[in-house]
Amino acid sequence: MATVLDMLENLAKINIDKIVKISMGKTSAKMILEQKNQMLSGKKSNNKLIGKYKSKIYAEEKYQKNSKAGYGNVDLRDTGRFQDSITLDIGGENYEFDSTDGKTEGLEAKYSEDIFGLTDDSKENYINNALLPEMQAEIKEITGLSFKNV
Repeated sequence: MATVLDMLENLAKINIDKIVKISMGKTSAKMILEQKNQMLSGKKSNNKLIGKYKSKIYAEEKYQKNSKAGYGNVDLRDTGRFQDSITLDIGGENYEFDSTDGKTEGLEAKYSEDIFGLTDDSKENYINNALLPEMQAEIKEITGLSFKNV
């Protein structure tokens, strides 16, 4: 059984910045998925709509393929290559999404760079369902301490 002193020594081993970076690395695929789902919902990082389709015929076609964005709203998905090419660079306290697809520059020019980045709701979903559980696992591995209903 660990004493209070043992627990304090274990807590001193925690480098929260390092744990966050490691945990973000381990959950980066989930963060990218959150970005893709947000785009499919037709949202930019500022929570505004990406855009509207000018053609009613195309809007109807797109709505049949993906109703999640709402009728007439841009979801940045046609063949899937753009969203399948999304990358995530985790550095220091920041992270940055991009895509290696050739259409990226044109899409950013047309709809703004705000197509990349998570809304507050998407961040909250990622943090609660991916990042925090991974951070707790990292802390448990380092210290032996576990979390109950945190």
